[in-house]
Amino acid sequence: MKFCKRCEQMKPVEVFGRNKAVFNGLNYICNDCKNARAKETYKPGGHYKLRYGITLEEYEQLKIQQNGLCAICKMPPSSQKGLIVDHCHDSNKVRALLCYSCNSFIGLAKDSEEILQSAITYLKKYK
Repeated sequence: MKFCKRCEQMKPVEVFGRNKAVFNGLNYICNDCKNARAKETYKPGGHYKLRYGITLEEYEQLKIQQNGLCAICKMPPSSQKGLIVDHCHDSNKVRALLCYSCNSFIGLAKDSEEILQSAITYLKKYK
């Protein structure tokens, strides 16, 4: 028997897929949960619900509120990725939609106000 982390039930090991990367060689979630998750992911906008807890409609509403522009640089997204959902990595709360570049630099700064303020001070010093 093995515990499924998604449905939180004990199930026979036979209903868990193989995964060489984990300690006992079995997935963390049962095949039923894995299949259900896959179905949700492949719905239009399903990845927004899985990753950020918002629907495609909520994403589109944020996009309308931001006039299709990045919340930081106020420019339209230049990449094919469009606007990316930015979220707090501690609370998982959605903050806004960002272009790829702004989302990347926020992530590279580790969401740290101190690092970003230090970068502003640096830029002002070397104008």
